[in-house]
Amino acid sequence: INTDFRHEIGQVGWALFKAVEVDGNGSISVQEYRNLQEAWKVGREEAENMFKVIDTDKDGKISFDEYLHAWCDYFFSEDSKSPYKGFFGPIIVKHMDQR
Repeated sequence: INTDFRHEIGQVGWALFKAVEVDGNGSISVQEYRNLQEAWKVGREEAENMFKVIDTDKDGKISFDEYLHAWCDYFFSEDSKSPYKGFFGPIIVKHMDQR
């Protein structure tokens, strides 16, 4: 994949992380993540399930590294069974599954 494109995707991921991480502690809480997902019309249960997937170290918060890993996997992985394909909620997943 073009490294410039990968860099740009990473920059957008950083900007979104900072927009969601509103309390300034350097990580995304469950509530902050739910707020993002609710803005995208994703239900509470789906949002909380995706939070658990992204929070790989299970410390109850999403670090930037965890977020960026999920973000990049969503955009670049060719694995149709990637746990991160639901990153933007079930609507996009359902659409992708229909391909």
